[in-house]
Amino acid sequence: MSLQQAEPLGGKRARTRELILDAAIACFEELGIRQCNMVDIAERAGIGRSTLYRHFPKLEDVIAQAIIRDIGELIVLNSEMTARFTEIDDIIVESFVFILRELPKRPVLNLLFKQDPELVQHLSLEDESFNELGAEFSAKSFAQARKEGRLREGVTHDEYVEWSTRILISLAGTPYQFHSDNSRIRLYLQRFLIPSLLTDKR
Repeated sequence: MSLQQAEPLGGKRARTRELILDAAIACFEELGIRQCNMVDIAERAGIGRSTLYRHFPKLEDVIAQAIIRDIGELIVLNSEMTARFTEIDDIIVESFVFILRELPKRPVLNLLFKQDPELVQHLSLEDESFNELGAEFSAKSFAQARKEGRLREGVTHDEYVEWSTRILISLAGTPYQFHSDNSRIRLYLQRFLIPSLLTDKR
C-alpha cells in the first residue's frame, strides 16, 4: 500500500471523497480495518460501488488516504502548537508529547496501532510517502537544529526523520508505566531522545 498523496480537489468530488473516508472510518471502527470491504464502505457512504471505485480503485487506497488525512491534520495542529516555543529542545519534546496525546484521538491511526501494528511498521520503513510526511512533520525542528549548530555531526534529514519516527512509533505502540504523566514523558524524552538527536547547548 502506498500513501501517495492525492492532488487537491474541489467541489463535489472533494465532498464525495470526504464522505467516503468518513464512511470507511465508521466501517473500520465497527468491523476492523482488515474485515471491512469496499461494499461495506459504499453502503455506509450511500453511494454506488462504481462511484466508490472512481475515487478509490481498491481498499488499500481508502486506508492510505484516511491515514494521510489523519497525519495531515496532526502536522497542522503540531505546527500551531510549537509556534510558541523558541528552544529547539522544547520544540522536539513538545512535538512528541503532542503526538502521543493526539494519536488516540485520530480514528485511523488509533485503529492501526491497536489492530494492525505490523502495517504501521511496514509503512514507516517501506513507504516513501510516509517518509515524506515524516519529513514535513520534522522540517521545522531539523532546520532550527542545523541553524543553531546543534545537529550531531553527519546526521542527515533522512536519518533524523527515520530515527524520530522509530522512537515515536515505539512509544505510541508500546505501553509504558508513565504513559499518562506528561511531566514524566517530557523528562524521559529530555534524557534519552534529545541527546540522540542534538549536541549539548553551546
